[in-house]
Amino acid sequence: MESIFPMARLAADAPTKGGFSFDLCQRNEMLLKKGMHLPTFRKTGTTIVGLVFQDGVILGADTRATEGPIVADKNCEKIHYMAPNIYCCGAGTAADTEAVTDMVSSQLQLHRYATGRESRVVTALTLLKSHLFSYQGHVSAALVLGGVDVTGPHLHTVYPHGSTDTLPFATMGSGSLAAMAVFESKFREGLTKEEGIILVSEAICSGIFNDLGSGSNVDVCVITKGHTEYLRNHQLPNPRTYVSSRGYNFVKGHTGDELLSDSFLCKEIENGMLWEVEGKWVVKGAVDVDIGANPSAEGGEDEGVDDTATKVVDIVDTFRLQEQPAFDKKQFVTYIKRYIKLLTPKLDEEKQELFKKHIEGATKFLLSKLKDLQFFVGESMHDDGSLVFAYYKDGATDPTFLYFACGLKEIKC
Repeated sequence: MESIFPMARLAADAPTKGGFSFDLCQRNEMLLKKGMHLPTFRKTGTTIVGLVFQDGVILGADTRATEGPIVADKNCEKIHYMAPNIYCCGAGTAADTEAVTDMVSSQLQLHRYATGRESRVVTALTLLKSHLFSYQGHVSAALVLGGVDVTGPHLHTVYPHGSTDTLPFATMGSGSLAAMAVFESKFREGLTKEEGIILVSEAICSGIFNDLGSGSNVDVCVITKGHTEYLRNHQLPNPRTYVSSRGYNFVKGHTGDELLSDSFLCKEIENGMLWEVEGKWVVKGAVDVDIGANPSAEGGEDEGVDDTATKVVDIVDTFRLQEQPAFDKKQFVTYIKRYIKLLTPKLDEEKQELFKKHIEGATKFLLSKLKDLQFFVGESMHDDGSLVFAYYKDGATDPTFLYFACGLKEIKC
C-alpha cells in the first residue's frame, strides 16, 4: 500500500547534514560574474570591555575613531551616560551609538520623573534591544551596558540585531579577541576595585596594541552603589615621542612672551580650559667631554674650563619664566576676574561661549590647589599677562605646569 505522504517519506529517508552549508557559494560566484556587488564585512574599529567586581561594575574603552584607514579622532569618548547609575560603551558607527544611547538616556530620565525611583539596568537593556531589533541590524551599534541598581551589579552586551548576553565579563569591537584573551586568563570572582581597574586597563591596552582600529588612550568608568567615577584618559599607552624640530610656539596673547612650545607634551584638562605640562629638573652648565684621548699624556687639567653646574626646571629656564609671590584666595579671585574681563573680548564668539561656560570649573580646580601653587609670569613681567602655575603631584619629584589655554596664541616658528 502506497503512502499518501510521499514527500514526508522522502524527507525522512534523506540523510541529515551537519556543520556549515556551502550550497550558496556557487550561486554567489555566479552573481559576482554578473556584476552584482555582494555586501562586505564591516569592522567596528573599537575595543570596549566590562567586568563585574565585588562592589559594582567597571567599564573600559579606547579613544580612537576611524574613517576607513584614517584616524579621525584620537581622543573621542566611547563611554556614554545613560543614568546616574548606568553607563554604556559603544562600538560601531559613532553617530548610531551616540543617537541610540542619548535616546534611551532621555527615556530613562522621563521614567525616573514618572516613578520617582532609580533607573534599573534591565529597563535600559529592554529599551536598547527593542530599538535595535526593530531595525534588524541597520543601526550599527554594538554595546556593553553596565550599572548597579537595587538588585545589584549587572553587565550586558547588546548586539546590533538586538540579541543580548548577561556575563561576568565582556568584550566587543574589533579588538575584542585580544581583550578577551586577557580577561579569560586573569579574571576571577571577587576582584577589588583597584584590581578591576588594572585588569580593564590591561584588556583595553591589549586591544590597542593588537588591533589597528583601536588606539590612543584608555577610558575607565567605575560604577558602585550610589557613586560613579569616570576616569577620562586613565592611561596614555601611546605617548607622543617624536616632535618636529620646526614646530609651534605658544606666546602670551596680550604681551607676546613665549611661554611654551610643542616640544613639550600638553594634556587638556577642565574641558580644555587648562593645559597640563610635565616639567623636569635638569642640570645646566656641566661640561663632560670625552674625545678618547689618554689623560695621562695630556699633562694637567684645563684650567680655563668653567665646570659649574646648576639645577633648573626645563620649562622655567627655556622660556625665562619669572617667579612671583604666591596669592592668597582673595588676591587670586581678584586676578581671575580682571584676567577674564581682559581676555573675553579678544576671543572669537565660539570660544567666548566655551570660555564663559567652563572657566568657573577651571578656577575652582586652581583654588583647590592654591596652597601648593607656584606662580610665574613671562619674561616681560607684564601685569596684564597670563599667569603660569606650577605644583608637585603626590609623590612626584618634578613639577607640573598649568596654562590658561585661551590665553595663549599659537605661532609657527
